[in-house]
Amino acid sequence: MVAVDTVRAANASLKSGQPGLVALFVGATKGIGAATLRQLTKNLKAPTIYIVGRSKGGFSSQLSELKTLNPDASFEFLETEISLIKNVDRISKKLKETESKLDLLFMSPGILPIGGPTYNAEGIDVCMSLSYYARIRLTINLLPLLQNSASPRVLSVLAGGQERRLFTHDLALKHNYSFLNVIDQVTTMHTLIPLGCLALIDLGGWFPWLAG
Repeated sequence: MVAVDTVRAANASLKSGQPGLVALFVGATKGIGAATLRQLTKNLKAPTIYIVGRSKGGFSSQLSELKTLNPDASFEFLETEISLIKNVDRISKKLKETESKLDLLFMSPGILPIGGPTYNAEGIDVCMSLSYYARIRLTINLLPLLQNSASPRVLSVLAGGQERRLFTHDLALKHNYSFLNVIDQVTTMHTLIPLGCLALIDLGGWFPWLAG
């Protein structure tokens, strides 16, 4: 594990970077996402930050704190249920109409699969959508904006290194749904399937920063 002093030094070094970074945070209303958002807000010069969440009102106190931490930062809260792919597409469309680039895409939405599957209006289990489907769709949708950045980054927080058996004939776990199976399935899909896409369509040739 990286020493905390190293992390703090890296955060502080952001203050000497170029102003105007554009970032999209999904799942930053609590936990790792919220902590990352807070630290970047403190250390970036005049960033533009979009925050996706289910309740703008519920985030109001955190938003006030962020504005106090960095008065030069610009924030926009995008209220939506991001487990729905149609909402992922709507958010993507808004960013592509508003911004010319995206420097950071940070994703950490998720819930624990307790009590069996919970299907959204599109027929997708909410846990699997938040941990996998919505993240992959958002990344693909926003590739043009990421390509326009001088130093783009995509960070998807899940459980890297904890990959397990993949139910290749039941990717949606319609017949094998359980707490542990869902955790293992989305973790392994999250790692392997994007890499498979890179190999099949050579995204790495177009976007070398993504292949790394």
